[in-house]
Amino acid sequence: MIFFPQIPIMKLFAKQLKKLYPSLKFVDVSSRDKYRLEKVQQFRDHKAQAILTTTILERGVTFKKVSVIVLEAQAREFSKTSLIQIAGRAGRGKDSFDDPVHFYYRYYNQQIRLACEEIKYLNRQAKK
Repeated sequence: MIFFPQIPIMKLFAKQLKKLYPSLKFVDVSSRDKYRLEKVQQFRDHKAQAILTTTILERGVTFKKVSVIVLEAQAREFSKTSLIQIAGRAGRGKDSFDDPVHFYYRYYNQQIRLACEEIKYLNRQAKK
């Protein structure tokens, strides 16, 4: 799962990804997409190798064995809470406790710092 702060950024990335990796099967999903439920199901059914999305999928969906990437994590669209919710998409299954989460950003900000601190705290609590 790759999360983007804005639909135009996601669409541009999707266009470039298709050029660079024409055999990669992926879907892109946003609130404006009338086929978003079908696309999510394609990813769930492993008919797509990756899903590009906005914060629309930050909660309410569960996938087993999924890596999460947040691009432009410093963007104002990503609050501490949304970053925590997005990170929560990984590690949802009992066999998926170590699914990776990566935040990529232009500069480190308070939302990223606070989200990382809380995620670490919650993970420590879960191990008890």
